[in-house]
Order: sequence, then C-alpha cells, then structure tokens
Amino acid sequence: IVGIGGAGAGILQCFGASSAENVKLYTASLDERVRLALGENFQFIQLGGGLNHGLGSGGDPEVGRRAAEDSREELEAMLEGTRLLVMVAGLGGGTGSGAAPVLAKLAKEKGVFLVSVLIMPFSFEGTRRRAQAEKAHEEIARQTDILFCFENDYMENLFSNNRGARAVFEEVDRVLAKATAAIPMLETSPGLINLGLDELAMALENNDSRCLFGSGKGYGPHRAEKAAKAALDSPLISYHNAINYARTVIVHIAGGENKSATIT
Repeated sequence: IVGIGGAGAGILQCFGASSAENVKLYTASLDERVRLALGENFQFIQLGGGLNHGLGSGGDPEVGRRAAEDSREELEAMLEGTRLLVMVAGLGGGTGSGAAPVLAKLAKEKGVFLVSVLIMPFSFEGTRRRAQAEKAHEEIARQTDILFCFENDYMENLFSNNRGARAVFEEVDRVLAKATAAIPMLETSPGLINLGLDELAMALENNDSRCLFGSGKGYGPHRAEKAAKAALDSPLISYHNAINYARTVIVHIAGGENKSATIT
C-alpha cells in the first residue's frame, strides 16, 4: 500500500505502521516534512529529490508529475516483486494529482494489479482544485484495475459538532484508512463465504466508481445488530441517506467462531 502526497500519507498513518502479513506500507511525497512527520514507521520515497530539493509541489500537478518521473527508478524498485498495489491519493493538489497518474501508468506497464483509492476535495477547496482532481481521476481510471473514489463532501456532518478542523480531518483520515485496509483484508483473509477482488471489480463496474463505505463493531448478545447499525451510521453512508441511491452493495461480516446472531 502506498500513500501519495500529504493526504495519502495521513491516511496510511492511521495504520500505526501495522498491516496484514505480506503487506508493506510506503509513502511517496515531494515534501520532506511528510517523512519527518511519519518517523521511521514507513518506507519513504522522496519524489524529485534532485528536482525540488525537499519542497512541496505548491499545488501544481505538473511539478508533481515531473517529480514522479524523476524518481522512476525508486518507484520501479518499490514495484519489484509486487503482485497487488493499493495506491492511496488525495486529488486536487499537486502531488496527488500529478504523481499518482505517473505511478498508475508505471504499475500498468509492470503488470501489477492496481487498486486506486482516490479522495476528491471538499467543495470549499475551490474550483481549481476540483478541476485538477477530475483530470487526475480520469487519467488514473484508464490505468487502474479497481477504482475507489470517495467524496470528501460526504463527510460534511462531521463538522456539525464544532470539534475543530483538525479533529474533523483526522476523523476523515480514519474513515478512509479503514476503507483502504479492507482491500488487502478481503484478498488475504479467507472465510466461510469468501469475498475477493473479483467481487470488488464487479461492484465497481460503472462509469465513475464513486463509493460509499461504512464499518462498525458490536459486542455482546446483540453484537451483529449493533455492528450493522454502526456501519450504517458511518459518515460516508449516512450522508443524505446516500445508500438509498447505491446500485451495488458488498457486505463483509467478520467475527469469532461462535457467530450465531443474524442481521436483518
């Protein structure tokens, strides 16, 4: 799993450097501050080190693209021996919108199965960032095998309790980290009724792959019902009853050996 730019790194940071067996965590960014914030928990790829001297992209996708192309050897080394790549990127800024399409194309050239998790900017971030995000989304979609696309605007209810912007963005990262972690989990964790990448590909077989995601946990005698209700109350799911407009739904249920409760 690789997080591109500050947004991708922030989502991966929620993993706490822990991941499933045979899953490696990478971050790739122009900005040296991303590496300093992450510490030693992740393998870090400095994009365009000789080009941009550790500075960010300044919101310019062209700078992000050139930096990724300048670091092609490092990206190829990351892909060596990789069967499945999950690429996480926030679109709209310079690094995500510029570097992520380059990595997607490189993965395609190497024959790596690519799952792209893309996050679209909030409306309040402006029309320029939205236009850059849509352009990058289109480029990545042409190269990727499975595309998840999440709308940050669907998280608007997180702002309603006046917790402050930092707390809200941290919660957004946690929600999206759970969605990202679910991808390798489906691939590596067999169950009584298996779900895999083929089911994901079928569910996301539409024009834009905009997604909703919810997760929940439950304990005690009514744990299944509690978990299901918690999942439906997740920010992306509860947004204006968005699930009512979904065309396809995948449900994954995990628990101990004594699973006996039912969900209706």
